[in-house]
Amino acid sequence: MQIINLFFGGDLTLIKGHVNITHEIKVENTFSDKLPNMVNSYHNWAIGNNQLSSELKPIAWDNEKHVEACIHIDKPIAGVMWHPEREKFFKNRSG
Repeated sequence: MQIINLFFGGDLTLIKGHVNITHEIKVENTFSDKLPNMVNSYHNWAIGNNQLSSELKPIAWDNEKHVEACIHIDKPIAGVMWHPEREKFFKNRSG
């Protein structure tokens, strides 16, 4: 998601306390049945609302109001800041 944001002209900010933790996110109502409300975190960089590209729409935020998920307003592009592949569901799958 960080690279998607930078590609479309957004920016990042350096933060602390987001490496190897699990934290709550707030999800826009439209996506509340599709995204979790607790996510893992392994990043030192965040996207504030004022740093999100104008071509992207935020759909989830952490408690500090950093964008945790976004979608492109016209293209079939979405990004999340957490790592679903590091969760138990994916670790126990073969193939």
